[in-house]
Amino acid sequence: MSVPEADGDPGAAVPGRLRWRCRRGTRELDLLLGGYLDARYPHASRAEREAFERLTEWPDPEIVTALLGQGPAVDEETAQILGFLRSLPRS
Repeated sequence: MSVPEADGDPGAAVPGRLRWRCRRGTRELDLLLGGYLDARYPHASRAEREAFERLTEWPDPEIVTALLGQGPAVDEETAQILGFLRSLPRS
């Protein structure tokens, strides 16, 4: 599930299907994943974008568990994404 190469291109388009996959069962996950998509995805490396796409395929409870630091070990790119998600303001 690759996305077009856009490393370093701040104008890189976010695929509509990916935006749709960021819509989750809870408003909190909607905000976190949508926040990543808007703030970081267009500037992310190809590997990080692919890791984010894989993350959006996880069930909601697994994402929450990973955000709480209680999930299984993840690759470096996914760990960076989870760290970014944890740093987003919660309001």
